[in-house]
Amino acid sequence: MSLRSPLLLLLLPLRRTLQLRSLPAPVTISTVSTSRHLATASTQPPSNGKKRQSTTFTDRLNAGPSFSDFVTNGAAPNAGAEEEALELASAVNTVGNKPQAFDKHGNPITRLPTWLKTPVPMGANFARIKSDLRGLGLHTVCEEARCPNISTCWGGTDKSSATATIM
Repeated sequence: MSLRSPLLLLLLPLRRTLQLRSLPAPVTISTVSTSRHLATASTQPPSNGKKRQSTTFTDRLNAGPSFSDFVTNGAAPNAGAEEEALELASAVNTVGNKPQAFDKHGNPITRLPTWLKTPVPMGANFARIKSDLRGLGLHTVCEEARCPNISTCWGGTDKSSATATIM
């Protein structure tokens, strides 16, 4: 056998494909029926020229407040939005009489308000579950997401069992 024979074996299917692509495509005429036969009935009633009567619910809905009334709460859009945002940011940034803390880039550190802080997870059940997971080299979804309710789920009580979702 010559050195060219393996190359020729690879080129033959390619050559056939190229020859087939250069031929004109055959013209086919479809004789498929245009009517459809469905297994389920149509959800729309047949149109007989009459418009459906409006209901009292639709009338009350159309006469009621629009979406923009709920969003703007009856006031002009963006009225006082900047002032409220600044008030909230300053209220969160001030912690008693302590001076404002800054990170290494000079940006102010935003602290959580007291109503948003959660207690540090602790308890015998929590410690036991955490040590068991570390011993097995496992982590949980709660830990990765830094869930604030981890002590509630892992802690359990004498009436309920502890739960953890292992990754």
